[in-house]
Amino acid sequence: MYLAVIIIAVSIVYYLELHRIEWFAIYAYIIVLFKLKLHVIKTKNKTYSFVDLIESKVDCYPNRVQFINIENEKSYTLKNIDQLANQIGHWGISLGLKQKDTAALMVYNHPDYVSLWVGLAKIGVSSALINTNSTGRSTYNDW
Repeated sequence: MYLAVIIIAVSIVYYLELHRIEWFAIYAYIIVLFKLKLHVIKTKNKTYSFVDLIESKVDCYPNRVQFINIENEKSYTLKNIDQLANQIGHWGISLGLKQKDTAALMVYNHPDYVSLWVGLAKIGVSSALINTNSTGRSTYNDW
């Protein structure tokens, strides 16, 4: 048994040195795997997404200001963002969007962008986020 463990350890070290993989990268990878395993144990194998994280933050800090629009000096709290996200989720359902659909979001930089993204995620729709600030030459001309 001990011989097999030693052979495996030496093989891993040899592979890492041969392929010049940083030890820190392996350490970070192991830490991430360990934290993921702890999270699975803590949540008892329930599915958990960023929407659940946002809703838990809304429950804890509903009046916390997240965004301030400098154009009209309007502030957006977590509660405002969540309420608008719920409205957008209902709107998406009325359009016929369903779980595992994908919607492309091309919106100017605005606090409502987050509500739109979260609202669609609440009904299970994946969002392709398109940046309106992207500039430059298209790569299609290079073909």
